[in-house]
Amino acid sequence: MLLKLIILVLLVFLLAYCILPKGISWYLVKKFKVKVRIGSISLRYLALRNVDVSKSGFIVQIEEICLRSSFFNTEVTKLLSIYIRDIRINKDIQSNDVTAESLRDSERLHSKARQEEEKDVPDFRRAKVPPSILTFAQFMAMHINNISVVLMNNNFDPGWFIHATARELHLDGSIVHNDKTLLVNAALNDAQAKMLRHCPSRRQSLENLNKIQPCLGEISFDIALDATLFAHGPLSVDKLSLAMNNARSTIHGSLYDFLSEAKQRTKPQQNLESRVISTANSLSQRRKSFSNESYQKISPIIPKNFNFVIKAATFSAVKENSQNDFSAKIQLFSITGEFNSKSLNENASLP
Repeated sequence: MLLKLIILVLLVFLLAYCILPKGISWYLVKKFKVKVRIGSISLRYLALRNVDVSKSGFIVQIEEICLRSSFFNTEVTKLLSIYIRDIRINKDIQSNDVTAESLRDSERLHSKARQEEEKDVPDFRRAKVPPSILTFAQFMAMHINNISVVLMNNNFDPGWFIHATARELHLDGSIVHNDKTLLVNAALNDAQAKMLRHCPSRRQSLENLNKIQPCLGEISFDIALDATLFAHGPLSVDKLSLAMNNARSTIHGSLYDFLSEAKQRTKPQQNLESRVISTANSLSQRRKSFSNESYQKISPIIPKNFNFVIKAATFSAVKENSQNDFSAKIQLFSITGEFNSKSLNENASLP
């Protein structure tokens, strides 16, 4: 009897800590075409730990993913809430060097765009809110704590990278008015982003190294988004409200030196770049000339009522001596707009 109990415990242990993580990883690979590795599973707390996800050059490392329910915890408001702790996202940006091959690719893209006409414009007129999103909004919520994002470009000289952090991100929703209206809420708190440069690859004197400031610019803010959609029937965004609080941006004097140095290093390919840019601009201008049909295709996702508010914002530029060279403050900035879909007989264009 004791031997059977020991064997049963070992089987449960193998299932929980070896087979189950591999099974979940295999399912995610088949379902979403992403590479997933799960370090361990805690059945007691319904948590996944040390989760690594990679796709398209992005590497996502998650310390813990756990599930909580209002049945077992009175602090949880939804039937099922997903809590993610300590998420790190890394991406190495490959340099898009301008060569004759890139020029030919741009020309082929331009030729293909001429033939496809408006096929690249998605059509939302018959789209509906997916049932999975309605289920998530009604019964689930997501809370992410301690977010870190690093975008690095080492192929460009001087190299640079962007480091962004956020204390917490909340995603929630609800269905009201007899299941006719979908409310979506998102809040990002204590978000910060910095753009920094690497030390130049060429040898520099000690005096020049002391003059180089690693931080080129930084920004911090809190942002909240509220959206109202029709839950059933054709997709339609009724209201969209975006509020940004405590925004602060700083541009350092080293940014000008960085851009000047980058411009000097790209001069040998200036002629080839101008040809590529000219081709890209012609393609961009063609895409901007929206026809009435294209306009009607995207009209369902354009908010009928839009409100954008910035409160307590500060913009400043700092010299190398860390003294404010320029500073501006905004107490309140608000934009309110309304949108009415035009008939098919009228000519419509986006600004």
